[in-house]
Amino acid sequence: MPSLLITSSRKTSNRVRSFIRDLSQVIPDSERFNRGGMSLKELISRINASGARAACIVSMEKGNPRIIQLIDANGSNLVTVLVESAMLRRETSGKKSPRIFKANSVAVRTGSSEQTLSLAQVIAEILGLSLDVVEKPALSHEPGLREGIMWFEDLPAGKILWTFYNSHEKSEVGPRIRIATLNNE
Repeated sequence: MPSLLITSSRKTSNRVRSFIRDLSQVIPDSERFNRGGMSLKELISRINASGARAACIVSMEKGNPRIIQLIDANGSNLVTVLVESAMLRRETSGKKSPRIFKANSVAVRTGSSEQTLSLAQVIAEILGLSLDVVEKPALSHEPGLREGIMWFEDLPAGKILWTFYNSHEKSEVGPRIRIATLNNE
């Protein structure tokens, strides 16, 4: 049973479909699906039927991911993220990275803004993970693990970085998302 459903707006591009696939490979307990002509009411029914806690809807502008909206099983908006830029996994690491099967935590850099902490908290609650405030991602030393860490930190000019690390390889595996603004409703 997934914790999070990941889909796109009704009409989308190949790049957004790749981005959604990348998210589903690094967010454990997530399931991606093609929305097609599904209305918001049908999407809410799908969330409830799957037993998921929420859905992540990725919308595009000029072929690129532009808005990430997280809605709960009642259809209420949890958070809306305006994406400044998004790099796919293949663009981030330069190689094919393995799927992440377990998330260790959602981690936020020490000293990050309330806005960054708020976004990380929403995602941690959806996935049922702990929220850690640390100086850098805690990476595992056990060989063969496919565990990941979701990482958030502040960037200059009020932007937020949201990315993913493979804790065994001790490297960023992406996708890498630069967030311009955040709207908690």
